[in-house]
Amino acid sequence: MNMDEPDEHNFWTNIDASDYQDRWIISGKGTTRDMWVGLAWEGIDPDRPFTLPDGTDFLDLLSEGRFSSIADKVWLQADKKGRMEDVLWTCTMSYTAISTRLVKALKKFTPEGIQSWPLEVRSKRGEKLSDDYHLIVISPTASDDSPVRSFPYKDLPSASFDVTSEVFDHLKEQGITGFSAEHGLDYIKTARENEETERDWERKKATGDLTDYERELLEEERQLIAEAEAYDRENPRP
Repeated sequence: MNMDEPDEHNFWTNIDASDYQDRWIISGKGTTRDMWVGLAWEGIDPDRPFTLPDGTDFLDLLSEGRFSSIADKVWLQADKKGRMEDVLWTCTMSYTAISTRLVKALKKFTPEGIQSWPLEVRSKRGEKLSDDYHLIVISPTASDDSPVRSFPYKDLPSASFDVTSEVFDHLKEQGITGFSAEHGLDYIKTARENEETERDWERKKATGDLTDYERELLEEERQLIAEAEAYDRENPRP
């Protein structure tokens, strides 16, 4: 399986679907009834939720296996109150926050393949809500047949992971709750359909073969891009 940076609009089209034949994609539910959390620390800039006070991007720390250097200085902040189940919905969708019992269930199948750090869950006012959750990083060197893998990119942090059917059955037997699960082949089918829609949209933009409604959508898209670029110019990263 080649999990390098994907070609734009072709990542799922180009991968080998058979690699997901016995896999389940596990993610937080993220419904309106569930708690949503974000990683927080003293002095966090709400306009730069990934940037630590020293200018370091915490996603880089995760990718490089250096999260231990800040693990005792950060916590999970409840940005939206709700049910606290075994998988918490992370607002930036860039890391995985799960319960202690789910950590134990996953490590039963890959004891050396998962790093985990216990983090408090706190309210926006700083009240401790729980100390039963962990941020996890799944080894980027995991083999293609590893029981638990980071998803979809093996070498980048993610809010999802994929497991074999054996692991999936074990999670259900253990009464693990609060996650959504989609079979790998179903996920890829939908992802490929979405990519085809994106490619068709890019072709239409390139040829100008657009309906009036599509021209309005294109103008809105360009305006959003221009606003984002203007914001980045006015607020350069340190």
